[in-house]
Amino acid sequence: MMIVTPAEEKLLKAIFEIATSSSSEVHTNDLAHRLGLKPGSVTEALRRLSDKGCISYERYQPVRLTIIGKNLALKTLRRQRLWNAYLFSKMNFGLDELIIHSEQLGSIPSERLVDSLDELLGHPLFDPFGDPIPDRKGKMRGECFVPIDKMPPGTSCRVAAFSDHSEAFLEYIQRLGLSIGSELTLISVEAYDGSATIICSGEPPQSISRDVARSILSSSREHCCAFDSSLQVPPCLGDHPTPKASCH
Repeated sequence: MMIVTPAEEKLLKAIFEIATSSSSEVHTNDLAHRLGLKPGSVTEALRRLSDKGCISYERYQPVRLTIIGKNLALKTLRRQRLWNAYLFSKMNFGLDELIIHSEQLGSIPSERLVDSLDELLGHPLFDPFGDPIPDRKGKMRGECFVPIDKMPPGTSCRVAAFSDHSEAFLEYIQRLGLSIGSELTLISVEAYDGSATIICSGEPPQSISRDVARSILSSSREHCCAFDSSLQVPPCLGDHPTPKASCH
């Protein structure tokens, strides 16, 4: 049985999240920045994970998960996101309180506990941040979510998820009046600095930075698996997934 430490699980999860959220290569510096670690510390951890067969890693080359590493990352995501859902819906924790507690609880490697938690919550598809929760087979929805800065100007959609879970970001989003499910229209994106002008739920237009626009993920206003659980096999879970597309 493959044994990895909680810190190694966190690193595998970070590799998976960076690779899937931006569809880009994952490098040591990306991981160091995301986890708040020194690149040298990340390099040593990557070597250990490579020795365990969890990743494909060569110095100065992109990091890639093996099948073993991907399965471990998905199991970690499943545990932590189910704990997010439990702490938020059953214990009234705020969004800014979830991360540290769900990581601690998510380090408990009990599949029976996780499956019981899933059943208790009614098999939720997404956690309070809008992040999809993998099922027991590692499948999850939300593959069609896109950052709003990738939408064509004039597009209207619904806020589906937030990729930034920091306290500062969540407080800012609250001041904007945005939450999961909010109606949003992208008016324009400034070519110079990537800032965007948006309209939220009929309110006056407001400008947000490029980083904020990249951290707000959108979905179709209708027939989206994030808001319609009756869609048993949405496009992003089909045999031939559709390319990531903007709202329509």
